[in-house]
Amino acid sequence: MTIHNPIWFLALIIVLPSIVFIFFVGRWLHTRRLHMFIAARLRGLLVTSENFHLLLIKLILVLVGSALIVFSLTRPLLNETVTEIPIVGVDFMIAVDCSN
Repeated sequence: MTIHNPIWFLALIIVLPSIVFIFFVGRWLHTRRLHMFIAARLRGLLVTSENFHLLLIKLILVLVGSALIVFSLTRPLLNETVTEIPIVGVDFMIAVDCSN
């Protein structure tokens, strides 16, 4: 396997931790807004829709998808052999002067 742009692997260092950070900040903001909106005495009566396993699966799928996108940016090629084909020919150029 040859990789044409391995510099894109450095994007994984930035992309994956930032996705995890944004995910947890989003969850924190969600609960904060929910507590601001609902009275304290009514919070226990509400059905919580937070399922940790589904949130974890969602985070893992987003991370795997992002890693695959970054991997595709590296342009990996399988079973490619580089062969140089000699081309024999004559190059010519025609110049036309259109000035007054």
